[in-house]
Amino acid sequence: MLDKTEIHFGDFLINDEGVFYNDPRGQQETIHVCSRLVLTAITRTEDGNEWGKLFTLTDPAGDEKQYHMRNAANAAAVITDLKQKGLMLSGHTRAHTLLTRYLCSVATKRQMLSSAKLGWVADTSFVLPDASFGTPEVVYSGGYRDYGFGSAGNWKEQVGKCCSGNSRLIFAASTAFAAPLLAPVDMEGGGFHYVGTSSRGKSTCLEVAASVYGSAAHYLQNWDTTKNSLEQVAEAHNDCLMVIDELGSVDGAVVGPTLYMIANGHGKGRSHQTKRRWRVLFLTSGEVTLAEHMAEAGKTTKMGQEVRLLNITPPPGAEGSDLLDQSWFEKTHSFGDSAEFANYLKASTRAHYGTPLTEWLPILAKSRATLGSECRAQIESFTKRVLPPNATGEVSRAI
Repeated sequence: MLDKTEIHFGDFLINDEGVFYNDPRGQQETIHVCSRLVLTAITRTEDGNEWGKLFTLTDPAGDEKQYHMRNAANAAAVITDLKQKGLMLSGHTRAHTLLTRYLCSVATKRQMLSSAKLGWVADTSFVLPDASFGTPEVVYSGGYRDYGFGSAGNWKEQVGKCCSGNSRLIFAASTAFAAPLLAPVDMEGGGFHYVGTSSRGKSTCLEVAASVYGSAAHYLQNWDTTKNSLEQVAEAHNDCLMVIDELGSVDGAVVGPTLYMIANGHGKGRSHQTKRRWRVLFLTSGEVTLAEHMAEAGKTTKMGQEVRLLNITPPPGAEGSDLLDQSWFEKTHSFGDSAEFANYLKASTRAHYGTPLTEWLPILAKSRATLGSECRAQIESFTKRVLPPNATGEVSRAI
């Protein structure tokens, strides 16, 4: 909670009623500038650049909100952002000018790290749009706030329990939990493609995975809507899971290099622009495999592309006669059939989401010092158990 005591800074006074300016000229008028706005910390990035300030404001509903301001930002744009968040500017003719002066001059000894990118910062902290986990505390200063991150409801009871007995749901959710582990083990990204002609649950598997991070309605992306901003979308999911439905909507002539780029973790170099970088695990789905989709466009897949997008097919023995036309669920629990079960999960992943991630990240941050070695030991043990004799390097890499 915000400290509600009075704060003095130069000619400014901040109290419960807002920010005031004590004009030293003439009759020493006290001018009401705006509603309460308190500087929380001075911020900078891990490399000592991008200095800024973190403010806390109280909106008209009484809710406290944080706002990060880059020192290099345009003052008019900052004030517009603050007003959109609920800061109330007084009607005084000097209010705008005085608020600009206050924003630029107010200072504090407290400092925090900031990051314009989600994910691991300083190796021991993980930052999301509205929170950070671990030490030191990190404030998010980037613009990726509309990709569906958030939490609500009771995921464990309403979604997680339904994964029990369903290998493809478990795998999808596990991929979501695995994404933040890539950096600790220094492993590059990659993806898994849920492939089948049936509409009996492959998208539901992706929705369950997405719900680990946020509402499936907002976190789940679509290839068609992201094709012109794919690098930005990938960077916005750094160290997290990216879920993009309907691989078939991507042009088969370019889908191979596109997937290769996502897995490799960096975009194209452009003049006067910093190359975007990321590290993600991603899930996608479609009715045909990557190889089949590229073949329709007269292209042939390369081994490196296939290793970076592994096919996941419906579980053997599930409802349906043809392998790719089977249900994706082995167990529908108390529901009558696969369709009813899928409809329930579709609704639940929009009402119960995000809490698994916010409980998982503190555990990872706390054990960050040993996390990499522990994960590598588990990977080595698993590989020894399942790697076939005389397997090629591609098989080993896929495992």
